Amino acid sequence: AAAVARAAGAETDGDAGAPEAAVWLSKPMKTLHVPSLALGDEHINRKHASVLLLVAGTGVVAVPQVLHHANATTCFGGRPPVTQPVSVMYSCRSDDALLIPELAGLCRQGSLSRCTVLVTPSQSAKTPFPGVADADIAAAFSEVDNAVCVNARLSPEILQAELARLQKPLRVVVSGPAGFNGACKSMLKQLDAELGPEAVTILSA
Repeated sequence: AAAVARAAGAETDGDAGAPEAAVWLSKPMKTLHVPSLALGDEHINRKHASVLLLVAGTGVVAVPQVLHHANATTCFGGRPPVTQPVSVMYSCRSDDALLIPELAGLCRQGSLSRCTVLVTPSQSAKTPFPGVADADIAAAFSEVDNAVCVNARLSPEILQAELARLQKPLRVVVSGPAGFNGACKSMLKQLDAELGPEAVTILSA
């Protein structure tokens, strides 16, 4: 850890004997080069005509992070470095869907070219977030023309149909749990011989 900071308001007159709260901070790490969306310097000059984000679980946070660089009001310098159309395929469980309203909004405003949400049933008898209602995923995308909600797991057939819609050459960014990342890497290698290692970026969620 690089630093320790006491949380604001951690100690008051009434709890002087309580232990101090602390926040541990690590050094920032570069994860993606922009606009190449590649991990290493060796592929930063590779050109692509469209971007596909394959995300699952907390890996969905990669979507707003990439789109931050595609918007003139949020990017650094005022000129968006990411100018290619960005599509996303998000895999989630029905009881653990994140950023659903945000994804629907990004589709409506045109920041996302297309969004496919793949929903699978809950695998647990326990409610992961008691007292918090599950997001109504189908309703969120019901009136969004460039989005679709499907009750299915990501499969080679579903992925192939999405790849066929996208302009080549393509940059694919995968962000999710290790099992999801490995499955996506295997499917991409199986489905599209043009998508070599230089075209696919794997991030850990």
